[in-house]
Amino acid sequence: MEAKKFFLELKINGCDLKMKMDTGCNDPIINRRKWQKIGEPKLDDTSIKRRSAMGLVPIKGIFNASITIDGKSFTLPLLVADDETTRSLIGRKWLPTLMNINWNQFFELETVHWVSPCISPKRILELRALAMKWRTKYFCIKLKLNKIEFDMILDSGATSSVAGESYWEKLGKPNLRPAERKMPDTSGNSIPLMGEFTVEVEYLNKTSQLPLLVSSNEKMPLIIGTNWFGHVDIDFNSIFASITFAEDAKTAKAKSVIILESKEMFKPVQSMYDLPSRPPGMDAKALVKCQDKPKWKKITWGSFDDAEEATTPSKRRKSTSKSFRSTA
Repeated sequence: MEAKKFFLELKINGCDLKMKMDTGCNDPIINRRKWQKIGEPKLDDTSIKRRSAMGLVPIKGIFNASITIDGKSFTLPLLVADDETTRSLIGRKWLPTLMNINWNQFFELETVHWVSPCISPKRILELRALAMKWRTKYFCIKLKLNKIEFDMILDSGATSSVAGESYWEKLGKPNLRPAERKMPDTSGNSIPLMGEFTVEVEYLNKTSQLPLLVSSNEKMPLIIGTNWFGHVDIDFNSIFASITFAEDAKTAKAKSVIILESKEMFKPVQSMYDLPSRPPGMDAKALVKCQDKPKWKKITWGSFDDAEEATTPSKRRKSTSKSFRSTA
């Protein structure tokens, strides 16, 4: 079964470069040699941690790169690995900016064609802003393996579909044959493999018999690699448009949040961009339901650090409390 790699040809700061499309990673990255090739643009320090399947990738810094793809130009953040082995990868962070690419056509014909996306321009702008602030979540597809339902991570950077040993055990430890291929991580390190077997895959009422590698790394998740792409009908455009973002530890505990002003409760909305601006250091109170037990917390105005929802600006402007008045 063919294991394909999908590359986008682009220009970074005017230099031609090919980058692998990798939905398994969040942050786009190039290595030190590629950074030198494009003229060693000034790097900023970053606290971003970049992990491969086999461990941490050393990070040299980050810069805002001038990107040109098929005649369209953007400015996007790009990590630089402090090594010469890490591959050039386009991660999920750039996807909201590249939402106008027909990804179904790209993964079928390996060509770039610009189309109108299936979501509104306003939503795209919101996703772009969120992608610059928050880490994106993996794209997961719910399907059945040997009649058992699983969520599998969609990883266009992996040429082979793979499962950790724990998932192989959940599937009843089917007999393994020697693996006919090696599986490197993004830094070129080999992922330890126990073997492979043929699994029955059911997705959208279509059933296929497909090979699945098994890794002895118990932390290895279930991954759909590119060798399944032609056999599982994946709607990349719709999946990419549904991109979501990881919350920090505090936010993850919050089940529901209502902002209070002048002792009034207002209707929650879903977008942080419905919040007006507020002077730095000023806080709002929120009733946060943690594990179904409400308690008062302070949240930073205009952020979701401790909150998932906020009130509509129209109702908030009716508040008589000066400390909650918009400065916009």
